[in-house]
Amino acid sequence: MNWVLERAVTENALTWREARLRPMRGLRTERSASVVIRGHAFIQNLRRGHYELAVDAGLLFRLATAFDELRPGI
Repeated sequence: MNWVLERAVTENALTWREARLRPMRGLRTERSASVVIRGHAFIQNLRRGHYELAVDAGLLFRLATAFDELRPGI
């Protein structure tokens, strides 16, 4: 028995059915997965300097500066 579940069962008098773990509910559709993947790729490209955004900012502040530059356009 998993120690977390064992503790939950003993402390709260839960049954196994009430204490079981639930699956992650995030990416249910292909569209939501696509949005996450594209957003991740965009952030990586910003950090690597592939766009003409935040070219004068240091590496630590490049992402924040790029979003500040993008804000008026959104």
